[in-house]
Amino acid sequence: MATNPNATALPLALLAQAIPMLSRHELENLTERLIDRLDDMTRDTDLEDDDPSGQCDEDGANCGSGNFVMHGTCYNGPGCHISDPN
Repeated sequence: MATNPNATALPLALLAQAIPMLSRHELENLTERLIDRLDDMTRDTDLEDDDPSGQCDEDGANCGSGNFVMHGTCYNGPGCHISDPN
């Protein structure tokens, strides 16, 4: 995205006040532009680490091993072994 070298920056406080007045469509467009700007600044569009363990596919489905290990003990099978240990 090209920027105008003669443009002045919009005060952050003014932008923050405008956000609640935006429609969903306008907010989506603004978010895309902000992400694009961050990508331009970092020169790498794939730095977002939304799956640090590498267990989810592109649809967010867990494609890990299905084993849960906590404090050296491996728990197999369905369910949450933290909130429902029985």
